[in-house]
Amino acid sequence: VNPETGARFMRLENVLQYDGTPGTGNFNVAQFDVHSILLPEPTEFEEILEEETMATAELFASNSPEHQAELQWRLSIVLLIPVITLIAIPMSKIDPRQGRYGKLIPAALIYAAYFLLLQFCRDLVAEGSLSAVIGLWWVHVIFIAIGFVMFCFPNLAYHLSLGRRRLMS
Repeated sequence: VNPETGARFMRLENVLQYDGTPGTGNFNVAQFDVHSILLPEPTEFEEILEEETMATAELFASNSPEHQAELQWRLSIVLLIPVITLIAIPMSKIDPRQGRYGKLIPAALIYAAYFLLLQFCRDLVAEGSLSAVIGLWWVHVIFIAIGFVMFCFPNLAYHLSLGRRRLMS
Protein backbone atom coordinates (compact mmCIF):
# COMPACT_ATOMS: atom_id res chain seq x y z
CA VAL A 1 0.00 0.00 0.00
CA ASN A 2 1.37 3.35 -0.99
CA PRO A 3 1.23 5.53 2.15
CA GLU A 4 0.80 8.75 0.14
CA THR A 5 -1.99 7.73 -2.24
CA GLY A 6 -3.41 4.63 -0.56
CA ALA A 7 -3.04 2.69 -3.81
CA ARG A 8 -2.52 -1.04 -3.40
CA PHE A 9 0.30 -2.83 -5.19
CA MET A 10 1.30 -6.46 -5.52
CA ARG A 11 5.08 -6.82 -5.29
CA LEU A 12 6.72 -9.72 -7.09
CA GLU A 13 10.38 -10.70 -6.86
CA ASN A 14 12.53 -12.64 -9.37
CA VAL A 15 9.98 -12.28 -12.17
CA LEU A 16 10.11 -13.79 -15.65
CA GLN A 17 7.49 -12.26 -17.94
CA TYR A 18 6.68 -13.96 -21.25
CA ASP A 19 5.07 -11.90 -24.01
CA GLY A 20 3.92 -13.50 -27.25
CA THR A 21 1.31 -15.61 -28.98
CA PRO A 22 0.68 -19.07 -27.50
CA GLY A 23 1.61 -21.94 -29.79
CA THR A 24 4.23 -20.00 -31.72
CA GLY A 25 7.91 -19.80 -31.03
CA ASN A 26 7.83 -16.02 -31.32
CA PHE A 27 7.88 -14.53 -27.83
CA ASN A 28 9.89 -12.14 -25.69
CA VAL A 29 11.15 -12.81 -22.18
CA ALA A 30 11.64 -10.01 -19.69
CA GLN A 31 13.33 -10.55 -16.34
CA PHE A 32 12.86 -8.31 -13.30
CA ASP A 33 14.38 -8.44 -9.85
CA VAL A 34 11.32 -6.65 -8.43
CA HIS A 35 8.07 -5.96 -10.25
CA SER A 36 5.08 -4.13 -8.76
CA ILE A 37 1.58 -4.28 -10.20
CA LEU A 38 -1.11 -1.74 -9.33
CA LEU A 39 -4.18 -3.55 -8.02
CA PRO A 40 -7.62 -2.22 -8.94
CA GLU A 41 -9.74 -0.68 -6.23
CA PRO A 42 -12.33 -3.09 -4.88
CA THR A 43 -15.80 -2.08 -5.98
CA GLU A 44 -17.76 -3.61 -3.13
CA PHE A 45 -17.01 -4.50 0.46
CA GLU A 46 -19.05 -6.92 2.51
CA GLU A 47 -19.90 -5.36 5.82
CA ILE A 48 -18.65 -7.43 8.73
CA LEU A 49 -20.53 -6.83 11.92
CA GLU A 50 -18.53 -6.34 15.09
CA GLU A 51 -20.26 -9.13 17.00
CA GLU A 52 -19.49 -11.68 14.28
CA THR A 53 -15.76 -11.25 14.91
CA MET A 54 -15.88 -11.25 18.71
CA ALA A 55 -14.69 -14.16 20.79
CA THR A 56 -17.42 -16.22 22.40
CA ALA A 57 -16.08 -15.41 25.88
CA GLU A 58 -16.51 -11.70 25.15
CA LEU A 59 -20.08 -12.31 24.01
CA PHE A 60 -20.82 -14.14 27.28
CA ALA A 61 -19.58 -11.11 29.24
CA SER A 62 -21.64 -8.58 27.27
CA ASN A 63 -25.23 -7.53 27.95
CA SER A 64 -25.73 -5.85 24.57
CA PRO A 65 -28.74 -7.24 22.66
CA GLU A 66 -26.67 -7.60 19.49
CA HIS A 67 -24.00 -9.55 21.35
CA GLN A 68 -26.57 -11.74 23.09
CA ALA A 69 -28.23 -12.47 19.74
CA GLU A 70 -24.87 -13.49 18.24
CA LEU A 71 -24.05 -15.69 21.24
CA GLN A 72 -27.41 -17.43 21.11
CA TRP A 73 -27.05 -17.87 17.35
CA ARG A 74 -23.67 -19.58 17.76
CA LEU A 75 -25.05 -21.90 20.42
CA SER A 76 -28.20 -22.53 18.37
CA ILE A 77 -26.30 -23.77 15.35
CA VAL A 78 -24.62 -26.38 17.56
CA LEU A 79 -27.92 -27.33 19.21
CA LEU A 80 -29.70 -27.53 15.85
CA ILE A 81 -27.79 -30.68 14.85
CA PRO A 82 -29.02 -33.04 17.60
CA VAL A 83 -32.55 -31.61 17.45
CA ILE A 84 -32.79 -32.16 13.70
CA THR A 85 -31.35 -35.65 14.20
CA LEU A 86 -34.05 -36.36 16.79
CA ILE A 87 -36.67 -35.38 14.22
CA ALA A 88 -34.94 -37.15 11.31
CA ILE A 89 -34.83 -40.61 12.90
CA PRO A 90 -38.61 -41.14 13.07
CA MET A 91 -39.04 -39.48 9.69
CA SER A 92 -36.63 -41.95 8.11
CA LYS A 93 -39.03 -44.83 8.67
CA ILE A 94 -41.28 -45.37 5.68
CA ASP A 95 -44.14 -47.69 4.85
CA PRO A 96 -43.53 -50.37 2.20
CA ARG A 97 -45.91 -48.73 -0.26
CA GLN A 98 -44.56 -45.27 0.37
CA GLY A 99 -41.82 -44.09 -1.95
CA ARG A 100 -38.26 -43.65 -0.75
CA TYR A 101 -38.57 -39.91 -0.88
CA GLY A 102 -42.08 -39.64 0.55
CA LYS A 103 -40.94 -37.83 3.68
CA LEU A 104 -38.23 -35.74 2.06
CA ILE A 105 -40.40 -32.69 1.42
CA PRO A 106 -41.92 -32.65 4.93
CA ALA A 107 -38.42 -33.04 6.40
CA ALA A 108 -37.10 -30.17 4.31
CA LEU A 109 -40.05 -28.00 5.35
CA ILE A 110 -39.47 -28.79 9.03
CA TYR A 111 -35.79 -27.90 8.72
CA ALA A 112 -36.58 -24.69 6.82
CA ALA A 113 -39.17 -23.66 9.41
CA TYR A 114 -36.72 -24.36 12.24
CA PHE A 115 -33.87 -22.45 10.63
CA LEU A 116 -36.01 -19.48 9.57
CA LEU A 117 -37.58 -19.20 13.02
CA LEU A 118 -34.09 -19.13 14.53
CA GLN A 119 -33.00 -16.37 12.17
CA PHE A 120 -36.17 -14.38 12.81
CA CYS A 121 -35.72 -14.62 16.59
CA ARG A 122 -32.03 -13.71 16.29
CA ASP A 123 -33.03 -10.50 14.53
CA LEU A 124 -35.69 -9.77 17.17
CA VAL A 125 -33.18 -10.25 19.99
CA ALA A 126 -30.62 -8.05 18.22
CA GLU A 127 -33.22 -5.28 17.82
CA GLY A 128 -34.26 -5.61 21.45
CA SER A 129 -37.84 -6.57 20.50
CA LEU A 130 -37.47 -9.99 22.13
CA SER A 131 -35.91 -10.53 25.53
CA ALA A 132 -32.53 -12.25 25.48
CA VAL A 133 -33.78 -14.51 28.28
CA ILE A 134 -36.42 -15.96 25.96
CA GLY A 135 -34.26 -15.46 22.89
CA LEU A 136 -33.91 -18.36 20.53
CA TRP A 137 -34.48 -20.99 23.20
CA TRP A 138 -38.25 -21.24 22.76
CA VAL A 139 -37.73 -22.35 19.14
CA HIS A 140 -35.47 -25.18 20.31
CA VAL A 141 -37.98 -26.22 22.97
CA ILE A 142 -40.77 -26.45 20.39
CA PHE A 143 -38.72 -28.51 17.96
CA ILE A 144 -37.35 -30.76 20.73
CA ALA A 145 -40.97 -31.39 21.76
CA ILE A 146 -41.89 -32.16 18.15
CA GLY A 147 -38.92 -34.52 17.96
CA PHE A 148 -39.84 -36.34 21.18
CA VAL A 149 -43.47 -36.71 20.10
CA MET A 150 -42.37 -38.10 16.73
CA PHE A 151 -39.79 -40.35 18.39
CA CYS A 152 -41.98 -41.68 21.19
CA PHE A 153 -45.17 -41.98 19.15
CA PRO A 154 -44.06 -42.84 15.60
CA ASN A 155 -47.51 -44.13 14.63
CA LEU A 156 -49.40 -41.12 15.97
CA ALA A 157 -49.98 -39.57 12.55
CA TYR A 158 -50.95 -42.98 11.17
CA HIS A 159 -53.54 -43.53 13.93
CA LEU A 160 -54.93 -40.04 13.53
CA SER A 161 -55.40 -40.52 9.80
CA LEU A 162 -57.13 -43.91 10.36
CA GLY A 163 -59.44 -42.28 12.87
CA ARG A 164 -60.52 -39.73 10.27
CA ARG A 165 -61.19 -42.43 7.71
CA ARG A 166 -63.38 -44.34 10.14
CA LEU A 167 -65.40 -41.24 10.91
CA MET A 168 -65.90 -40.48 7.23
CA SER A 169 -67.12 -43.96 6.27
